[in-house]
Amino acid sequence: MSCTEIQSQIHDYLDGELSHQEESRFKEHLNTCAKCHQHLLELEKTIALVQSLSHVRTTRDFTEKLLARLPKEKKRQVFAFWMKKHPLVVAASIFILFMIGSSIFSWYGEDRELQISSNALASHSLIVEDGYVYVPEDKVIEGDLIVKHGNIKVSGIVKGNVIAIDGKVLLSSTAHIAGKTEEVNQLLDWIWYKIKSFGYAVVTP
Repeated sequence: MSCTEIQSQIHDYLDGELSHQEESRFKEHLNTCAKCHQHLLELEKTIALVQSLSHVRTTRDFTEKLLARLPKEKKRQVFAFWMKKHPLVVAASIFILFMIGSSIFSWYGEDRELQISSNALASHSLIVEDGYVYVPEDKVIEGDLIVKHGNIKVSGIVKGNVIAIDGKVLLSSTAHIAGKTEEVNQLLDWIWYKIKSFGYAVVTP
């Protein structure tokens, strides 16, 4: 038998799965080949070592003591691992911080001039006078009416939302609002309004 054949049968020999004839030829080769004989001895020692380890018993607190001796991970490494594991949370947090920062800047940093956002501007359906934006009784505003740094007085119809940012919404008895009315006069309200507006823009096609 060649050394290659012996190598392929050595595990069957250790498991006692060789026939009588195969085992005889196997041992005959080992008697004449020191290399294969040495390989068999090393495998037998390894098997004996593994079998002896199966009888080893540890104390109940062995795992806790072992973990306590392991070097502590640095906080920076733990944080970096957490960021890699939760990329969506990190991205959402960064976005929220960016939104808050830009909202604070726009609240305090821009001028206080009256600003109007409405589809009705082109049709001259609105009256602007002394910091007030008026919706006359005989006018119909299609869509939202948003006024910043001013007050809104509605006597007509608004087929949308009416929002006063840094101002007030006043309704007469003839006013009809299809959507909601909202006053944003605090910084936190303004930040929340900006986040809601962005979310609405994202989900609305």
